[in-house]
Amino acid sequence: MTSLNVLQVTIISFISLLLISCGGEDSESRDDLEFSNHTGYAISGSAFGDSLESIDNSNMIDFDELVVFDEKNKDGSRETPRFGIVKRRDNIATIEPIEQLYVSWIEGEPRGNDLEAICRLSDSYYLAIESSYYKGLYGRMFLLERDLAPGGLSSGLQLKAIYRIPAVTDASFEGLACAKSSDDDGTYNILLGERESGDLYWGKIDPIHSDSTFPKDYKNISYEKVGKIDIKSSWSSNRKVSDLFFDPYFNQLYGTSSYDPDGKPGASAHSTLYQSRSSFHLGSDVFMKNLANTYADKGEGDIATEQVLQFPTHKVEAITGFYQSGMFYGSDDDNENNIVGMVRIH
Repeated sequence: MTSLNVLQVTIISFISLLLISCGGEDSESRDDLEFSNHTGYAISGSAFGDSLESIDNSNMIDFDELVVFDEKNKDGSRETPRFGIVKRRDNIATIEPIEQLYVSWIEGEPRGNDLEAICRLSDSYYLAIESSYYKGLYGRMFLLERDLAPGGLSSGLQLKAIYRIPAVTDASFEGLACAKSSDDDGTYNILLGERESGDLYWGKIDPIHSDSTFPKDYKNISYEKVGKIDIKSSWSSNRKVSDLFFDPYFNQLYGTSSYDPDGKPGASAHSTLYQSRSSFHLGSDVFMKNLANTYADKGEGDIATEQVLQFPTHKVEAITGFYQSGMFYGSDDDNENNIVGMVRIH
């Protein structure tokens, strides 16, 4: 090989390394993940819906999110939608409510009340939870099945089973994370987070075999307390858990803490997206059982967290990881000035 050829190879190699280190086209596509839009809908939880490549074959990625609204069973909102679809096309997101007619609520059974979180178990199934018990009623977690056809979310949701959430006095559950069990037996591990205390509860469900007696009864789950979320006082939050999301690719537990001004004069909402400092293995029964045993034996189990980013003017209550790169978010600011968007985290 001549010296000129060696020089040419060296230059080409250097340029290739430079492109890789700078990200090249992949860096641009990852930046295209980020967007932020205002919306009049208050979103209290989200889960991944569908994705599709842009029609023009650009680097932009379009997607749908299934979200929940925390409407109450009271005058004026009994008939309002509890679910909606966030449709992101390029950098514009619109929200399409799923009318009550297209959710198979049970006749005579109260419809979803104050839904605060939702997670996707599989391509077919979702779980959505009410925040708490109300006058001895509700306190439910709904197993929902969707149509897998493209755009099938718009055709509605089929209610397949109702589970009970932990019966904890004065609790308000706003976080829900899910993972397929490493036992590979069709079961899923679920993690519920209590809003103010940050207490975490672990349970297991089997969606395939959950509807054998439905809708004759609610199904009980054996919950175990596995610790609590620990956040920094400098975040000035009064809610440790506004949502949870488990990332199975990086074995990371994400969450949001928030400050709810609750009508206090001069106070404004804000929130922090955080992640667990150590690996978290929600899919591992052994890992979760060890957490439960440690908490039961020693009363220990704080899950240390670190800040990913802050939302200085919004109460973010919905997060969902996206393609191992981005985090979808939505806010519930108790007004019509909410946001939906995506931020790159990896």
